[in-house]
Amino acid sequence: MVEPADCLTFDSQLLDFEHTFDLMQNERGVMYSPIPAGVTALLSQAKTTWAEAVIEPRVAEKYRSAHVAALRAAAAVLALRARPASAVRRRPTSAWVLLDGLAPELAEWSAYFADSARRRAAIETGSESLVSERDADDLLRAAGEFIAIVERMVGALPLGVAS
Repeated sequence: MVEPADCLTFDSQLLDFEHTFDLMQNERGVMYSPIPAGVTALLSQAKTTWAEAVIEPRVAEKYRSAHVAALRAAAAVLALRARPASAVRRRPTSAWVLLDGLAPELAEWSAYFADSARRRAAIETGSESLVSERDADDLLRAAGEFIAIVERMVGALPLGVAS
C-alpha cells in the first residue's frame, strides 16, 4: 500500500499571476514566465485530488481519484497550449488524444492514462472489482509523477527544483 510519505510531495506555493507572459525574475534570480490563473487553478485541483487519493482507503476510489488528478494536470497543459477551435462542430475528443497532439513529449503518459481511463469509467458505473490495490497504487504513483512533470513543463516549478 502506498503511504503518504512514500509519494511525491508538491510545492504548495504555486504562483498566481495575471495573464502576462513577460519574463520575470524571482528572488533567487531564476527567470520564469508567469502562469495563467486558469492553469494554476487546474494544477492546484490536480494536486488536491491526488492528495485525497493518497489517503483514500477504498481501492476503486483511490484509482478513480488518481486518474482524475492526472486528467486535471493534462487539462492544465491543454489550457496552456490549446488554441481556439474553428466554428465547425467536431465530435468530443479524449483529453489524452488532445494532449498527445499538443504535447507530443507527453505521448507515453497520454497513452498510459488513456488506457486507465477505461477502467476509471467502469469504476464510475459500479464495476469496482476491476482494480487491485496494486493497480491503484501504481496509478497513484504515476499520477504524482505526471503532475510534477506538468508543473515543471508549464513553469510552476523551475527546472532542478525537487517537488
